[in-house]
Amino acid sequence: VPEYGGRVPSVAIDRLKRITGHNTPAILVVVYGNRDYDDALLELKTTMESNGFQTVACIACIAEHSIMRVYAKGRPDSDDETILKNFSEQIKTKLVQLKNGESFTEIQVKGNADYKIYNGVPLKPRAGKKCTQCGKCAALCPTNAIPQENPRMTDESKCISCMRCIAVCPQNARKINPLKLFLSIRAFKEKCETRKEPELFI
Repeated sequence: VPEYGGRVPSVAIDRLKRITGHNTPAILVVVYGNRDYDDALLELKTTMESNGFQTVACIACIAEHSIMRVYAKGRPDSDDETILKNFSEQIKTKLVQLKNGESFTEIQVKGNADYKIYNGVPLKPRAGKKCTQCGKCAALCPTNAIPQENPRMTDESKCISCMRCIAVCPQNARKINPLKLFLSIRAFKEKCETRKEPELFI
């Protein structure tokens, strides 16, 4: 799952709660934009285990920040790939051990059980004059924040600022306020500019 503001998006949690594990082994992955994943991995783990999954491993990975793309630009890169391949071998070994009768042990991950309060991101994409109302953004929005009947609109109460609409727009018509983006990049510089590395909990 992606992380936003240190949490798993509520829409993702709602969908995951519909899946029942029946003791199915699970590898849980959180992807974040090089600031911090805060409580997201713990929230994901708690949700999945409450639904009957057994956590085999947890991974926190870094990807290019979805909004402030100057941070973690080009991630995951070849170094990340090497680390994740090594992680996969560790996980493979553990799965074999479990198959051979070794018991599950509780995995401890970083996070606070009183999850960080997340009030959303104030940067919401909007359609400009280039919008032809083709509807591609509406069709591919993961939270249905863009109405099919009027793709120029954005329901900000549903929008999680994932920026997918910007990425898929064939007319490059969707953007976020450039001044707000500039100020956000400056505000997050200290927290985001130092390279973070993937973490494995097993």
